[in-house]
Amino acid sequence: MRLAVDLFDLSQSAFLASGSPWTESQFTESFANHQLFYILFYDEQSVVQGYICCQWVLDEAELLLIAVHPELRGQSIASRLIQQAREYLMKQKVIQFYLEVRASNQSAQMVYLKNQFQIVGERKNYYHQPKETAIIMATKLQEE
Repeated sequence: MRLAVDLFDLSQSAFLASGSPWTESQFTESFANHQLFYILFYDEQSVVQGYICCQWVLDEAELLLIAVHPELRGQSIASRLIQQAREYLMKQKVIQFYLEVRASNQSAQMVYLKNQFQIVGERKNYYHQPKETAIIMATKLQEE
């Protein structure tokens, strides 16, 4: 499936230090999961240059992956993707929106903080290659 290849390739370049967090087949399989959704950002040539992947169950959602081509960082693309995901999740009556981010990924944490996420905890040794703590962040999308 071409889209899975495109998302995998973008992930490889976006997550250069550790490589894509998902394999090409994991992207393909994710398309069949009806609790997952993607929002894509295309350039003028219809090439995927950014995406966000989230899942939701009942009134909770999790941001699983977000990637923007390295040459396009700093243009608020990630913030726009997060905002579009928030709007979609609010329509689904989601109350809490969570994510995990590497403790060393300060630039991503700043993007999430700008988008109303707050640090709510951590998971020691959550990430592998390299082993690292995950910072858990959350934002409330609407009142219960």
